[in-house]
Amino acid sequence: MRYLKVFVLALFFVVSILFFSQNNQILAQSLVLKLDVPYIAEFRSVPLPLYLLVLGGFLFGSLLTLAYLAADKIKAAKKLRECRTRMNGLEQELNSLRTMPINDESYSSDETAKEGEDAANV
Repeated sequence: MRYLKVFVLALFFVVSILFFSQNNQILAQSLVLKLDVPYIAEFRSVPLPLYLLVLGGFLFGSLLTLAYLAADKIKAAKKLRECRTRMNGLEQELNSLRTMPINDESYSSDETAKEGEDAANV
């Protein structure tokens, strides 16, 4: 699985290098971004090359994905810790029940005493 991930990552880099080298003139064109908020303000950016916007979008998406995966990993680690704590508690309970002596005599004498009381009450 690790080799497959490395292969896919290397393939992605090769394809991206090909894309940027074959579209160099188009991606080098400047672009001005603007935002018109009606009745309030109008915002304009400095001229930015298109490749910078593409790389910025890719970087922003990568960081967002990283944050999502980190949050998911933290949740999974918390759940694992809770399950391990519960498992340790249950193992301790099981071990204490295994070491507890079994008294058949006390159980059978309690049962016969109850039967005697039931017979007297009838």
